[in-house]
Amino acid sequence: MKQGTLFIAPIGARNKRESLFKEILSVHPDNNFSSVLFLGSNNFVLSETKRQFFSYMKKQESRSAYIPFQSLTIKQVASMLYESSPEGRDEGGDVISEHIRPLLLCEMLKDTNIGYARILSDLYRKTGHYILNRSLLHIKEEISALIFEEKARGRAVRAIEILQSYEDELKGKHLIDPVDVLRGFITTMHQESEISSQASNPPSPPLFMGELSKFQTLPFQLYRTLAIDGFFDPTPLEVLIMKTLMDKAEKTFVLAEEGTEILERIRSHQPGMETQQLKRTLMREKTGCYTYPSMEDEVEGIARNVKKLLLEGMKPWEIAVSFPVLLKYLPMVRRIFKKHGVPVTIVEYDLSVTGPMAALDELLNCIAEDYPRNAFLSVLTSPYLPLIPAVLKEHAVSYAYRAGIIKGKQSWLSLKGVLRDRHEEGGAETEKKRLDDFQKEISRIIAVIENIKQKKDLILFLDECETALGQWGFFDSLKSPGNDTAERVMSRFSELRHFAGTYADGSRASGTPEFYLRYLLQDMKGFDERNDGVKIIPYELAAVIETEAFFFGGVLEGDFPSRPDIDPILPEKVKKALGMPHLEYYMNRQKLYFNRLLHISRHDPVFSCPAA
Repeated sequence: MKQGTLFIAPIGARNKRESLFKEILSVHPDNNFSSVLFLGSNNFVLSETKRQFFSYMKKQESRSAYIPFQSLTIKQVASMLYESSPEGRDEGGDVISEHIRPLLLCEMLKDTNIGYARILSDLYRKTGHYILNRSLLHIKEEISALIFEEKARGRAVRAIEILQSYEDELKGKHLIDPVDVLRGFITTMHQESEISSQASNPPSPPLFMGELSKFQTLPFQLYRTLAIDGFFDPTPLEVLIMKTLMDKAEKTFVLAEEGTEILERIRSHQPGMETQQLKRTLMREKTGCYTYPSMEDEVEGIARNVKKLLLEGMKPWEIAVSFPVLLKYLPMVRRIFKKHGVPVTIVEYDLSVTGPMAALDELLNCIAEDYPRNAFLSVLTSPYLPLIPAVLKEHAVSYAYRAGIIKGKQSWLSLKGVLRDRHEEGGAETEKKRLDDFQKEISRIIAVIENIKQKKDLILFLDECETALGQWGFFDSLKSPGNDTAERVMSRFSELRHFAGTYADGSRASGTPEFYLRYLLQDMKGFDERNDGVKIIPYELAAVIETEAFFFGGVLEGDFPSRPDIDPILPEKVKKALGMPHLEYYMNRQKLYFNRLLHISRHDPVFSCPAA
């Protein structure tokens, strides 16, 4: 890094990003920002930055046409390098995703205990991010010295040994973990720098390095200007990657919050970096908390207050609403805000609990549990399976209850006979024909599901499942502007096919095909592409925005602040000694977020909680 500026923003400063924008414009007055890389903590920060930059250009600089900068997260930058390095792919293999890691661990353990596998997966991620320059072998030795109780020590050592086996499994299967992609980024950058420095001729342009480096394309090297923002508590590995990128850039501009660890680390890395202290415009130490009789009343109260602000002239996108546990409130928020005519933009939500995913889950229930009545009725009547015949959608519920069906394929196939034996459909010819049509169509649906069920090979199971969903109109029902749910589901299917191909030799033994698919359809994130409504947003993301009004509901003891789940592997004191996140870290982190939430809105924020 040749030049750079560190902007220090106290909590309560507003329009913070304008300082970054001014510097970027001064370096690139020709409106060509293609050589600028904006590094953000997540995709929401990046989208907010692009929106604010366009607004700033239009209002402050009277410019509306420009070549935009590239905006990436740290993971995306590291992935770009890995994909651009043929040797890296050849040596490491295919990169798995974070949610495939627990499945690989299940395969190694020959067990379907996905809960334990997810705990191990999280432990692997944290050791990779927080414990640098130490192998799992050294970590195991440290843990053995820190834990004195025999059973606890044995449990922790066993977990690390499983992770060591996991690394061997990756090598044997020619796979690479996402954590290793991040670690490899730093190694590759250092190697590339050494090769360039040893060259006798001046370095060639980034995309034309000839024989100087085995890495033929390094996309991020095209960015002469680096801007960093949105990082509150990055991991040590992420900070190291930031430092590596800063060393490569000609100019670096960093926006960091006052008193944060990232500020101190950047200062220690670049002690001579120019600093600018931004001004605090808001100073709040506390706020009131309104109590409502119930969650329903609380959401009603928030909706009425939001509606009042809209009638007074405030724009919907200038208002944000958040909850410590958004999942509990989101269905009520959607229903009640719609009743009051308030448009909403769900910034991030759990896609796994939405209607389309519920339909898939019920289909898997039918396969695994032999057509339970409620699950099968949910499939037959789902609006996300529109091509299922109308006679089934209209009469399945009535016929099933009149026939007394509980579960079982044969119960559904004999429904017509049961109803006729009871003389319930023995009247008019139209009724008889309707029952005949119903039985014929439901037999076809069951035949399709049975065809899926018979496929014990995971790839064949996925092929048949995808074909059936296509026949029933599932993917077409999800196609609408700004809705990428179908693409996300297809992506999970593709990931699972790749996983199945990894164990194509038949060694996969930890679960049935529906077990794998059901797991992989969990924890899917959805994003609302619209920006014209009131922002409904997780509080971690709300902390990076600036709004006119902010409502924070559900502030209950146990939800905010909340304690992390009990770790069955590592005691808190051991995690603290190793430099990993521990209980005290999480509690202090939430205190900082509380302070940030006090200052994100121009008007006083409104906190609330239900009494029951």
